[in-house]
Amino acid sequence: MKDFFPSRPRRFGKTLPLHTLNELFTGNRARYKSLWIDESNYDFTRFPVIFFSLSLDSNDFETLEKNIIAKLKRITEDYDITPADAR
Repeated sequence: MKDFFPSRPRRFGKTLPLHTLNELFTGNRARYKSLWIDESNYDFTRFPVIFFSLSLDSNDFETLEKNIIAKLKRITEDYDITPADAR
């Protein structure tokens, strides 16, 4: 599967579709109960999804960098993976 990066202008409806894809690719079948995809042959395999917003309460680069690193650490813990530079 190739990487996917949706880019649209501000306030143009990016969040809802991204949350929908996040739920789908993390295997949350319950969110799709009684919808077409629940009845389809899609197997709801759980894929690692990196999902975060760049609008993380940051007024400067250092705070933004610290917030992104903290979020990435949480993601590695959620998926029980070791970052490549820590191996």
